[in-house]
Amino acid sequence: DMWEWLGESYPADNNLVSDAMLAGVVKTMMASHRAYEYRFLCERMIDWSRLSTDQQSDLLDGPWKFGHWIHSKEDPRPRMLLDVLCYFLFPDSFEPFTASQKAKIAHGFTQRLGMPVLSSTDSIVVDQELLKIRRRLSADNSGDEVDFLAEPWCRTWLPESTPDGPVQDEKPDLLPEDYETWYRERFGDAKVWLMAAGRGGNRWPSFLESRVASVGWEDIGPISNFDSRTAILDALIATGKYRPRKPKMIAAALGDISTEMKIGDTIIARRGMSTILGVGTVTGDYVYDDSRSDHWHQRAVDWTSCDPSVIIPDKRRGIPVKTLTDYTPFKAWLYDMFRLIDKVPRIDAPPYGPKEALLDLFVDDECLDRILTTLQLRKNLILQGPPGTGKTFMARRLAWCLIGLKDSRPIELVQFHQSYAYEDFVQGYRPTETGGFTLRNGAFYEFCERARRDEDTPHVFIIDEINRGNMSRIFGELLMLIEADKRTEEYAASLTYGRAGDRFFVPPNVYLVGMMNTADRSLAVVDYALRRRFAFEELTPAFSAPKFRSHLVKMGIHREDVDMIQKRMDALNRKIREDSELGPGFEVGHSYFVPSEADEGSDTWYDDIVMTQIAPLLREYWFDRSGDAERAVKDLLAGGS
Repeated sequence: DMWEWLGESYPADNNLVSDAMLAGVVKTMMASHRAYEYRFLCERMIDWSRLSTDQQSDLLDGPWKFGHWIHSKEDPRPRMLLDVLCYFLFPDSFEPFTASQKAKIAHGFTQRLGMPVLSSTDSIVVDQELLKIRRRLSADNSGDEVDFLAEPWCRTWLPESTPDGPVQDEKPDLLPEDYETWYRERFGDAKVWLMAAGRGGNRWPSFLESRVASVGWEDIGPISNFDSRTAILDALIATGKYRPRKPKMIAAALGDISTEMKIGDTIIARRGMSTILGVGTVTGDYVYDDSRSDHWHQRAVDWTSCDPSVIIPDKRRGIPVKTLTDYTPFKAWLYDMFRLIDKVPRIDAPPYGPKEALLDLFVDDECLDRILTTLQLRKNLILQGPPGTGKTFMARRLAWCLIGLKDSRPIELVQFHQSYAYEDFVQGYRPTETGGFTLRNGAFYEFCERARRDEDTPHVFIIDEINRGNMSRIFGELLMLIEADKRTEEYAASLTYGRAGDRFFVPPNVYLVGMMNTADRSLAVVDYALRRRFAFEELTPAFSAPKFRSHLVKMGIHREDVDMIQKRMDALNRKIREDSELGPGFEVGHSYFVPSEADEGSDTWYDDIVMTQIAPLLREYWFDRSGDAERAVKDLLAGGS
């Protein structure tokens, strides 16, 4: 019937529609997933058909080219047919397993063979590692082919085993009351939650970086607007995005993260149904943060990453597909998982100091030493400069230098804006779902309390766009408390919303680093009271810096193109500096031209940056002199003077 919809007769004698072919060679797990697998296959075939013959031939020249191409087109949720296609086309390079099975096999064999433990979650990296393992095993077995699943001696190392042996042999027989006792001793009255770190674990780096646990579904607004889960469910349905099936699990996840989850609870972050990425402790109340690009429903969490990730044995999975689940009742499962988690060493952040920072930054050692010395002495620093001068990039590296490790856990980043208030930053009353109000601590208050608990570690609070907010109103009495010589209990003060008798001071191990864009016309002048408490460092474009030039060459940009970028951008910045309505604060920074791994050093790459990033900025600068803006853009593209 479907064939006839195409207006053609059914080719019953064609081998491609024979009974043997239609019986299939791939099973797509649950029947409910088949539609997604079909859609994935159709979309990829459409993408393939749009390529030229030369492009198709190039991708088929080798397994990794094709692998990178099809993975770049992957759905947010991994599809089995992706691995099937790779195996069918390149059976000598890819394995006939799913992505999660490949990760488990690689994890087990690398440890058994004494190979470096694979920590990357990149699918192609895992495939390449499996090929190394296969070749190593083949060499050890006189060149014989290796079947990971067929040989008994291989099977003992597969998913149901840990590096120390089968899990089922390790697990002692505990009675139900023994699990209860273990749970009480470890967690007390707190709950334990199992949470998906995004699709395929794609949110895990953000969880670690921002020290949050978060979920999406932002289109219904803050959960505090709803008085029940039924109301949340109705709002989700009303968006029209989740029909025909009622999104009950989504409503449950939103209700749990906003009201059921409590400070002190434990969260286990998972990827898919087979991998534990890390464990964290909830440290903050529910926040709806619409300053982020997505995942606005969040909780502050102190995460500890598992490195390598914990591979859950097949016989011990029990992981639901829900985004967020209260796993407190499943104490036997938790006992098994934490036995595995406790065996895994935690991430040891690599050492980081001025030497490492100088490899990343386009400043000399004298400049970096001055900035670090000032920050250590004053404790409060503002990096100011035109757009694109690497202020945020430098701020994080200054923080790592203070900490001594490339560790983002003692770092917090917020962005000020016109609506940002004292209540967000320090403390204030917020409405509750029951109609009343409760006193909640702001981002900086919570950060100070966190630093107070770890007084030997420097903690760095980074404020992006610091002069976008009403700083006197945001800081309040903290204008005094952030001063370097007021960081003791002797100067503790009562806060505006503080309870009677409560006093607060900023710990001495807290450092503030703000960023200020000098080219934003909408920003208010920084008041003198705040200027007096911060040191200021001016960052300027580094197009002529030898380190910038050598970095471009290292990234594959031709020296002729590097010379062209320097010449044209220096000419543009000279014109901006000499403009009486603009000046040095409006120059264009070098960060626009720092290529990523995915960028190509070509004229197209340069022209794209000029047209999509530099040109709009210049048109904003000379909004009342469009001719000047267009001439400047033309000079950048054509090299005029």
